[in-house]
Amino acid sequence: MNPKQYVQDAIRTESIVPRAVVNDKFAFQATVEAFIACATLLDLYKKNIYYNKPIDANKWHDSVNGIYKAIRHLNLNVGQRTDVLDIDSRILHAIIGIATESGELMEAVRGKLSVSTALDNVNLQEEVGDLNWYEAILIDALGADWDEIRERNIAKLKARYPDKFSSENAINRDVQAERKILEGSPGCDARAKADYFSVGGSDY
Repeated sequence: MNPKQYVQDAIRTESIVPRAVVNDKFAFQATVEAFIACATLLDLYKKNIYYNKPIDANKWHDSVNGIYKAIRHLNLNVGQRTDVLDIDSRILHAIIGIATESGELMEAVRGKLSVSTALDNVNLQEEVGDLNWYEAILIDALGADWDEIRERNIAKLKARYPDKFSSENAINRDVQAERKILEGSPGCDARAKADYFSVGGSDY
């Protein structure tokens, strides 16, 4: 399916609210902090498994402490007050959706680790489709273009890995150069932008 058509079909089924109203802003913020801390731990594992990067003990302990801090805050804040968040409601909807659908993918990993259940390929594909739906909402809310986002993503990876993936390049990134590519800066690597189709594989 054409990406632009997919975005149009996706937003047809979007639930739109004028404002993002939450039950207790501080409890919501603690929930976000806990999610970020857990995601950081998973990122440490990812880099250890796939990049051979040792787990950073300081980041590990900081993240674990962040989880405990968020949980303590949540235990103290289960109020009935409502707050309006100062963020575009469509953007927030998409970001939360991407996070929660990613959580559902992790449920498949948990099942495999805990009771050795077989991975359900149909369900995994369904969750990927749901992720795509939320991505489409975010792209539309940002006024962005899916093709351009993909092109810049591959250009960034081409700059990071001129030949092919390497653990060294994955760990030692030139963040400023990559940012210029993502911003479409005139000073970015023109060869990387021109050759993005030649990348045979990528890593984030």
